[in-house]
Amino acid sequence: MISAIKSVTGTTLFAVMIYAIKSVTGTTLFAVMIYAIKSVTGTTLFAVMIYAIKSVTGTTLFAVMISAIKSVTGTTLFAVIISAIKSVTGTTLFAVMISAIKSVTGATMFAVMISAIKSVTGTTLFAVMISAIKSVTGTTLFAVMISAIKSVTGTTLFAVMIYAINSVAGTTMFAVMIYAINSVTGTTMLPL
Repeated sequence: MISAIKSVTGTTLFAVMIYAIKSVTGTTLFAVMIYAIKSVTGTTLFAVMIYAIKSVTGTTLFAVMISAIKSVTGTTLFAVIISAIKSVTGTTLFAVMISAIKSVTGATMFAVMISAIKSVTGTTLFAVMISAIKSVTGTTLFAVMISAIKSVTGTTLFAVMIYAINSVAGTTMFAVMIYAINSVTGTTMLPL
């Protein structure tokens, strides 16, 4: 995953991110998460990830991150996420998250994504997500992502996804978010 994402900016995109996030809570916030993702095999893609995230810091996993992300839109963009994430194994995992994200673009950005994500270990995990994300910008934002995700155990898992994300030019969808996340450590954690 790391090697694929490196091609986005030509730098160790997540390698530096992990180093920076470590200072947020004083723990290896994503260190254990990476270890879990490495053992991704088949439909247990997120099952193992959730197990790892739970053992990292508990329910306060994104607690410190919230204060920084709040400055993205001036609203509690991900504040509502906390209550949902606390119930990691429940069907409301991203339910509350949706209502918060909706306020970002004013559209049902991940509305359709719910029905698929509720079945965390299912094979249609990202199937419905694709059709939903397509409506965000009116373009095939993650259309190319399909072929990569189908090979969950392959090294090109995010390779094609990155190519699709790079083609997003007419939106500041992630630009503002990166600006806010950078304020966590005061450094350019995710250089554009």
